Amino acid sequence: MQSLISQPKVQEDIKRYLDRIDKLTNEEVKRECQRLLKSLEQEIKAIDIHHAELLRSRTLPNLTEDSRSQILVIRRQLEKKLKDSKV
Repeated sequence: MQSLISQPKVQEDIKRYLDRIDKLTNEEVKRECQRLLKSLEQEIKAIDIHHAELLRSRTLPNLTEDSRSQILVIRRQLEKKLKDSKV
C-alpha cells in the first residue's frame, strides 16, 4: 500500500504551498506558514503510521480521526495566512 504522504495529490499540494510560501515577503508570516506546512506533513505521516498499525493489528482504532481533523485545521490556517498575504 502506497503511503498517503507519497500520493501525487498530496505532493502537488505540498509543492503548491511551498511555492506560495516562497513568494511571501513578510518573514514572520513566512516562518509561520513554514511551521504550519511542517505540521501538516507530520499529521499526514501520522495517518500513514496509523494505517500501518491498522494493517498489522487488524483492529479499528480511531487514531486517524484526530489527525484528519488536525489536517483540516492546519490547512485552513495555512490557506488563510496565504490568502491574507495575497499569495
